[in-house]
Amino acid sequence: MTTVSKHSSMAPYLFRAYYDWMTDNELTQFIYVNASIEGVAVPLNHVDKDGGITLNIGSTAIGGLSLGEDCITFNSRFQGKIHELVVPYIAIKAMWDRNGEVYFAMEDELTLPTSDDLQDESVLQDNHKQVIEQQPDEPEKSDEEKPARAKLQVVK
Repeated sequence: MTTVSKHSSMAPYLFRAYYDWMTDNELTQFIYVNASIEGVAVPLNHVDKDGGITLNIGSTAIGGLSLGEDCITFNSRFQGKIHELVVPYIAIKAMWDRNGEVYFAMEDELTLPTSDDLQDESVLQDNHKQVIEQQPDEPEKSDEEKPARAKLQVVK
């Protein structure tokens, strides 16, 4: 497997798509940010013990939102003071709505098989086997638990 590096990051596109969809559906967006990533500018006194910070980025909570190529920037109030925040996309670990109905976790890297991997049948079989093994086993249903088969009836 190889890490995609010759293409631009998909993170800004995925983030914008989820942000726009949540806005269109009138959902309030929250993000969890790893504040230790280079380029993050957030009020450090609000960072949790794990080095992260949860931010409400809904339109009523922030101002001046800019969804740039490498980061998002916006103004937000903390303890009555306005702060300009900068959050690189690589620092965003998750986005969700206020009610917890929608959750999107950002991946650190995207790995894809190389062309050699695709030619090697044993690699493909191993990958297929891993996918099958990761799927949970479902217990066999008894005849009583199985849904009744639909019957069609001709009506004239």
